[in-house]
Amino acid sequence: MDIIFDILGIIAEREKIIPTHLLYKSNLSYKRLQSYVKELREKGLMEESVNEKDGKKQFQLSDKGYQFLQRYKELKDLTVAFGI
Repeated sequence: MDIIFDILGIIAEREKIIPTHLLYKSNLSYKRLQSYVKELREKGLMEESVNEKDGKKQFQLSDKGYQFLQRYKELKDLTVAFGI
């Protein structure tokens, strides 16, 4: 769950990010990142589009992805508050 939270957080910081930058920022192997990206797209937490200026693929969060980030952060804060 923390890896998913980190990936979505990286995307949220930049609003849109190309796969190579996400790979570097996430510090995951290419194969492992691809697995997470596939799962997150299938679950509707992130979307893929093509930049009109340079034709590069880019990722951005969906509304559901932003909601997940918010709720997961609330849960993490709650566990810290209770010392769990």
